[in-house]
Amino acid sequence: MSEQSISAAQIFDGCSFQSQKQIIWEKDHIIAIKDCSKLPQNSKIILPGFINLHCHLELTALEGLLPQKKDFPQWVEVLQKHTAAFSTHDWEKSVQKGLDLSLQSGVTSIFDVGNSGATWSAEISTPIRLWAAVELLGNAGEDTLPPPLGPPKHRRGYSAHALYSCGGDCWHKAKDFCQKNDFPFSFHLAESLAEHKLLTQGQGIMRSWLDAKTPHHNFKKPGLAPLARALKLGVLQGSIAVHGNTLSPEDLQNLAQNQCGLVHCPQSAEWFGHPPLDMLSCDKSDLPVSIGSDSLASAHSLSLWEQMAVFAKNHPHYSVEEVLARVTAVPAQILGEESSLGSLTPGSKADFMVVEWGQNWEQLPQVQQVYISGKLVYENI
Repeated sequence: MSEQSISAAQIFDGCSFQSQKQIIWEKDHIIAIKDCSKLPQNSKIILPGFINLHCHLELTALEGLLPQKKDFPQWVEVLQKHTAAFSTHDWEKSVQKGLDLSLQSGVTSIFDVGNSGATWSAEISTPIRLWAAVELLGNAGEDTLPPPLGPPKHRRGYSAHALYSCGGDCWHKAKDFCQKNDFPFSFHLAESLAEHKLLTQGQGIMRSWLDAKTPHHNFKKPGLAPLARALKLGVLQGSIAVHGNTLSPEDLQNLAQNQCGLVHCPQSAEWFGHPPLDMLSCDKSDLPVSIGSDSLASAHSLSLWEQMAVFAKNHPHYSVEEVLARVTAVPAQILGEESSLGSLTPGSKADFMVVEWGQNWEQLPQVQQVYISGKLVYENI
């Protein structure tokens, strides 16, 4: 295949904006970034494809159906009522819709977590690079391994739900599988104050809910805060922690020391009314923090543009470049894919989008084109 190119008044390379540039690619990867003079001055920008490190695609069909500002058990009750009659086709349709919406907003890579296994289905079709994790619950891990790993765009693995919903065997089976198959290990951590009370004191609304709904779980109070519990289990090293809303400065430093990445979901945190993530301590600890969407059962949008807008509103001291990095270069680093994803540099995959944008979080762009592996996969001009 011959070389192809595209030019723009500005590009964002994953770290900073550069003016008057031409991107040249061959096959699936970028081979050069060159100066390109005499381009018209406009608001056209080329950016790396976004990486969504935490999404529950199977819940896309629940958009607008679940309550806000409710505790987690109440939210789960409503979710289960809406999905009780879901067929395999319903789950697959929900996943497919989520993938399509994500692509339209410039997402080119997704780490998805689900219980139905629908993202593993052969019926799912997408050009998006997909890490699809089936989420384990209960005291024991799955007795069978997942199907053989798919091609690079569709990797399959396991995740553990949370410290209160999975026993030690479950955690270790999931973690071991991920390590053996070079698949990122992810779990929800310290999402709410109720979770903290459950783990440290064995009390509160989540204890009552566990006793009523999952008596087989045989929950025993570990007497440890979430981060300390994860450390004791031996599952923290190199993992992807999601949420972290109630972590202390010391906890965040511990995450960084264990080479973890953290995924913050701004709309989801507001949806439930969780405490704000301590970004100052994250920065002091050099903890890589990415921005994810969570699901349409607990957020208004799967668009990372909208997630970034909420993040920028809550943390106005960050520059536009610093916020954009949290959906490009930072998640690529967390995945261990920094040489191929999340940037516009020679050698990286030709995953990028074209937008018209004035770099104003109050006026988000419409994505005009999306390329994955150098191929135009979405266009809206």
